[in-house]
Amino acid sequence: MVDLPDKALQIVADRARPDIVLGISAEGRTVGVLELFKGRDGHAEIGISVEDTFQGKGYGKALFLDGLAAASKLGVRTADLYFASENHGIRSLVHSAGGQTQQCGAECEAHIDIGHFTDGLVDTHDPGIPRPTRLHH
Repeated sequence: MVDLPDKALQIVADRARPDIVLGISAEGRTVGVLELFKGRDGHAEIGISVEDTFQGKGYGKALFLDGLAAASKLGVRTADLYFASENHGIRSLVHSAGGQTQQCGAECEAHIDIGHFTDGLVDTHDPGIPRPTRLHH
């Protein structure tokens, strides 16, 4: 990856069209988002972001589980996630889904077989955490 000028980065962001966007709310506002970009052959890339003050409280887990279930319904069978190596929360979620991670310096790449994970999926949603809602489809 190379550094892009702000204007170029804004153009890329404006053209991004995720196939699924899930949001999770707390305190009357969205505090976390999952975006899924469906590719070819049943593959997708997933990005998850949760505000710092809400991390470690189950919001990311709720987004992750509902995101994998929604991806499966779209016919997605495998997915990649990219994250900083110090993000132990995402690493734990990937491993709970049977995913594999590969570390390259300060970055990690994770691969998940969604079909394998969702076949045995049991709803482990924490009743104290709101369910994510679809913001885009």
